[in-house]
Amino acid sequence: MERINQMPVERTELAKAPNRPRQTQAERRAIAEKKLLAAALKLIAEKGLGRTTLAEIGEAAGYSRTLPAVYFRDRNGLIRAVWDYVSSHFQKKMEATGQRQAGLEAVLSVVDAYLTRSASDPFAFRATQVLLIEAFTATPDIRKSMATYNRESEKFLRKQISVGIERGEIRSDVDAKAQAILIMGALRGAITHWIIDPAIDLRLVRKEFLHSIRRSLAP
Repeated sequence: MERINQMPVERTELAKAPNRPRQTQAERRAIAEKKLLAAALKLIAEKGLGRTTLAEIGEAAGYSRTLPAVYFRDRNGLIRAVWDYVSSHFQKKMEATGQRQAGLEAVLSVVDAYLTRSASDPFAFRATQVLLIEAFTATPDIRKSMATYNRESEKFLRKQISVGIERGEIRSDVDAKAQAILIMGALRGAITHWIIDPAIDLRLVRKEFLHSIRRSLAP
């Protein structure tokens, strides 16, 4: 039987293989932090904050039980990191909406995205609701971060409502600030109901919510 020498083939394949640059420490740290935050969101959404431990987050992310303490230090550090993660994500979504649309359509787009993405990304929204409740007993710096996010969200809606009034799309007697707070509060209330009772048809809620805003703000 003819003996097949595989060594030249192996060397040729090795020679063809691209040299992959090794990840830097900063890149490895960023990947680990992203995985830890994703695991934290899922556990907080499923179990609540009080029953979620740093050790469990490490295991769920595929790392050691001690690694989360390196990144978050303690429970307050975890709350701050997770909140900063979800709030910055939602803030970017609103900014993107503002770049595409303005006025009444921007307001409707935010409502539509909020209720649509709740179903497609339930862990993030459930964890957000848990963290908002946590604000009642959180440390002052965490409450300040949450309050800042609330104000920024309200500011965006307030601006778009004002633009809608200027364009004649929204009636002139609407108080933009009060209306923005009402919309944010109603959205969070609807999501809370759905989280408690997933049998609620969120698509119908979204449809009626959009119609309601159009009717109530119409000039």
